[in-house]
Parts: sequence; C-alpha cells; structure tokens
Amino acid sequence: RNPIILGCDVLEGTLKIGTPLCIPELNFLEIGKVASIENNHKEVPRAKPGSSVAVKIEAVNDAQRQILFGRQFDHKVKLYSKMTRDGITALKEAFAKELSAEDLQLVEKLRRMHANG
Repeated sequence: RNPIILGCDVLEGTLKIGTPLCIPELNFLEIGKVASIENNHKEVPRAKPGSSVAVKIEAVNDAQRQILFGRQFDHKVKLYSKMTRDGITALKEAFAKELSAEDLQLVEKLRRMHANG
C-alpha cells in the first residue's frame, strides 16, 4: 500500500527526490512524492532522461495512502511532476539561466497539461 515502489524509465526532464507525482490521464490523480531513487542498486538524488530507475513513492495524505499500484493505476500510464501555475512561474524565474531549451519545452508542456486538466 504505502510506499509504492516501482521501476520506471525517465523520458523527459529530471526526476528528483521530493517531486510530487500525478497521472494526468486519470484526472491528475496525485499519487505521492518521490522519497528515493535507485539506479543499479545505488541511491541517487536525481535521474535524467534515458535512465531506468527504481522509485519509492510515499503518500503525503490519507487519500494517497489508499492508492494502490495495479488498482488505481498500472504500468501503462505515464507519471508526471505535479506543478502549479505559480510553481512553474517560480521555476522559470529562479532557474531561467540553468534551464536548457529542452527543459523549457517540457515546462511549457506541463503548463499546458495542467491548464487543460
């Protein structure tokens, strides 16, 4: 039940410990926050695109504690960072010089997804 531990491939952006995760195709179902990431049985603070990692996801509220892998979602769905409009604005302002063109495209994609959700 909690925590959820699963293997995943990072397709875009950088996955970091503490990132809240959601599933847009399930009405932005929030499943928890990344508690740890392992690559080749070693804990790492982040995972870049192309990485296949194990992720431990911990619930942060009672509703998330009821979510089960295999019941509410499975291996067919994509997980995304849950970002608010204010969070996206703050990210762009605080890290503008550090974000690559690909990062900015992903942030814009997330903004559009959350605006339509």
